[in-house]
Amino acid sequence: MAGEAQQAAMTVAPCEDCTRSRAGLWCGYRSSCADCAARAIARSLPAFNALHQRGNGDRQDLRDAIRRAMPNTDAAEARRMVWAWWQHDQTPRVARAHVCPTE
Repeated sequence: MAGEAQQAAMTVAPCEDCTRSRAGLWCGYRSSCADCAARAIARSLPAFNALHQRGNGDRQDLRDAIRRAMPNTDAAEARRMVWAWWQHDQTPRVARAHVCPTE
């Protein structure tokens, strides 16, 4: 169920780079894709600091990064997208194997 919620927060018609990233760790990005922007933010230092237990807890830098990188996306939707990619990347690969059989 958590995987379904993550997928729902991500764009319905993703680019090829997002599709490949969902199947495993992928580092290609497209400037025209909001999901790519969210994925890049989720993999950034501001996201680590705000969301990881070893981060410094500073959420303002993450909010600023989202605002700068995704100005045309609703703020709440952008946060959901970044959170979905953060969860995707933080899920152990073994646990994702049954969700993404292409790994």
